[in-house]
Amino acid sequence: MESYNQHQIAADGGSGVVVEEQPWESIVQTVIRGIAAVKGTPECDLDPLYNSINPEALNELMRHSQRISSDVSVEFTHEGCTVLVRNEDPMKITDSPPDEIM
Repeated sequence: MESYNQHQIAADGGSGVVVEEQPWESIVQTVIRGIAAVKGTPECDLDPLYNSINPEALNELMRHSQRISSDVSVEFTHEGCTVLVRNEDPMKITDSPPDEIM
């Protein structure tokens, strides 16, 4: 298991990662950490996430789905990476096109 920025990120084979949200971070912080790991770049060098998705809306949607135990998934691209967020599963981030994510 690779450690990046003192957070655990597990390689998902090929060019992607599976990222576990840490208790102290939001979904958006997890997305940024994961994309930085896939790109091999510091988080501060990434384009703002709001260029691809509304970060506040993503955080609120995922918090709401957890509160009401609803199955929700959101897929989007940012920095050339495809991000798949599910409320029940670890986040998957890959630099593959969206139709190649499992």
